[in-house]
Amino acid sequence: MISRNDLQALATAQGEIHLLVMEPGDIHEAKAGRRLAAAIAGAGVRAEEPRQGRVRLVAEERGLLAVDTQALRALNELEGVAVYTRFNGQPVEARQVVAEAKVVPLVVQEALIEAAEVRARQAKGGVVCVRPFRQHQIAIVVRATREGSGERFRESISRRLNWYGGTIKAIEDVSEEPQMLAALLRRYVEAGADLILIAGGSFSDPLDPAFLSLPLAGARMERNGLPVHPGSMTWLAYLKGIPIVGLASCGWFSESTAADLLLARLFTGERPRREDLADLGVGGLLGPEQEFRFPGLR
Repeated sequence: MISRNDLQALATAQGEIHLLVMEPGDIHEAKAGRRLAAAIAGAGVRAEEPRQGRVRLVAEERGLLAVDTQALRALNELEGVAVYTRFNGQPVEARQVVAEAKVVPLVVQEALIEAAEVRARQAKGGVVCVRPFRQHQIAIVVRATREGSGERFRESISRRLNWYGGTIKAIEDVSEEPQMLAALLRRYVEAGADLILIAGGSFSDPLDPAFLSLPLAGARMERNGLPVHPGSMTWLAYLKGIPIVGLASCGWFSESTAADLLLARLFTGERPRREDLADLGVGGLLGPEQEFRFPGLR
């Protein structure tokens, strides 16, 4: 509907004026964007009001962004649809923009949006979700620290874990005796630890006491080594469903490593298996330019 004020503006306009007339079945970009956003938003995500046809989706709380990449690709195969996100598996802050949805033209046929909605429903739980970090009780085993490194390690690991919502309930320096280490792991689990970290030792040695202690404690190695650099010597085991993470020596301090990718998943309550960990290879070459992926280290 053209108003009197519109006519006054048109009278003073210079150059050509193009008029777009909506036909039956057409949807304006703002309404189309709202419907797209509603179709892709899963748990932990809310849509804002359209801005220049774009609808932003923001995280409702701190957590791990989960994107169904196959469903996202299916949506973007529809000409006129544009849905774009941050990286799948990226930790995000509350109120941070995690995705945007829009249509490219100013007006589209409703049939296009209906097709997009059908494709979005293929994603279980939404195309874009934020899985909140859960409170975890953490026990840490420190072995054979270099002189002066123990305090630095405690400061670095505490900063990481606090960001995710972890509480360190125990941190102990231990001997290299596998039987004693196995007993300590069992005691931590019985005391209610949700996560156990082991730092120190030589994980390139298959006879490292940490490895020998796992079967003695009744733990099962899920994967020894991750397809990530730095931190490829990081490993993951489970004892009665409780994750045990072996921290590679490069993961002791502030540098982002494989452990940071793994911890983000564990703090959502996810218990990744061998095949899940293989996916870490995509984007697993870490460097200073990827600092944005690790807000807990800033």
